[in-house]
Amino acid sequence: MLFFRHVYRHKRRFLLQLFGESGIIIYTADHKRQVRLMTVCNIIIVSMYKVSVRIVLATAVLFRVALAQSEAPVEILQPEPNRVLAWSRVRPDVRIEVRIPLLSPEQRPFVTANIYDPAGRVVDRVSLYDDGPHGDSQPGDGIFSGTYAPQATGDYVLKARLQWTEPNTGVARERWTQPRSFVVEQVPYPRITAPIPGQRVGNRVKLNVRMLTGSDMTPYEPRDEVVRVRAWAEPPAKADVPDRAGGEFTATLELPQPGRYRLFVTTAVERRGQWIEAEPESMQVQYDRPSVMPFWMGGLLVLLGIVLPGKKVNLYRHHLRFKTNDGRTLRIEIAPKRLQEVGHTVGGVGCDTRVPGAGDTLFTLVSRPGVQRLEVQAERPCACRKPSLRPWVLLL
Repeated sequence: MLFFRHVYRHKRRFLLQLFGESGIIIYTADHKRQVRLMTVCNIIIVSMYKVSVRIVLATAVLFRVALAQSEAPVEILQPEPNRVLAWSRVRPDVRIEVRIPLLSPEQRPFVTANIYDPAGRVVDRVSLYDDGPHGDSQPGDGIFSGTYAPQATGDYVLKARLQWTEPNTGVARERWTQPRSFVVEQVPYPRITAPIPGQRVGNRVKLNVRMLTGSDMTPYEPRDEVVRVRAWAEPPAKADVPDRAGGEFTATLELPQPGRYRLFVTTAVERRGQWIEAEPESMQVQYDRPSVMPFWMGGLLVLLGIVLPGKKVNLYRHHLRFKTNDGRTLRIEIAPKRLQEVGHTVGGVGCDTRVPGAGDTLFTLVSRPGVQRLEVQAERPCACRKPSLRPWVLLL
């Protein structure tokens, strides 16, 4: 026989304590009418004052507890309905969370997630846990969770099954959730080709990015779809990205101050009415302020060039006069231009100075800066009589 002791409210939970010959049975019902049953043994039975009233009240509360347990649904919290997951560099991990009515440990609740293809065939089964070590956020909260790794892209249907055993009768029971659909889509992802990780950079960093698809890193072939680009840095920095990306693109980041930065870039595409983002690509760089030593050295060299006198180079102007075979007198004046040598050809058509009867270049006169002598370079042997050269030199 069970005897009701008291009901009180504590932190949005109603606690009901019932006493029996084997110990104390504590029913805990929260504001969502979910129930947990725990048994604590070897507790001394308290006074049985006003037993009849307490038994009636206890019977009514137990009836409400049983009714809440039978009506509480088993529902899927994750993934969201019709969610589209991105398969970029690696396959995605699908987070599965299922909420069940709070059952006692004696009922041994067990939850399994069944994955189906669109044709209704079972693709995989995933066991869900509410104990903490398997990635559960809070043990014993009635939310069972697990992870599913799809083997291929496509459409999937998820249904979860709750199984438990009645402790008094040993009868096995089960309850199923409503089906939940989700999609896995292949999407392109970015790969940074320059700069390289750990490189020292300036305050303006250009990220050269190439688009790839699949685990085999196949080059992405642009199609009739918009690929959005997002870039950022940690610590924060100003980013400039293109409106849409193709097979390759460039993103620019302006780093505010020297230090170590981690740069990120990712892309997103629209699939089935949802924008899904690929895994971000990241790399670490070092921004160092430019050294002022080159500027000081440059300024010092300029100052020395102004103060110290420069080296003087004499430029000579050459005047030449020679007679041809037919008795004509030709005059030539040649001088170098600043610090560049000057060549003057003498001969036939196309030469600087033409000699009647000559069919080709006879010789070339070369004047060099700082050289007093005039150099004569013969182009070809000449059968005619050599002209008489009477040069004189004028020093500038």
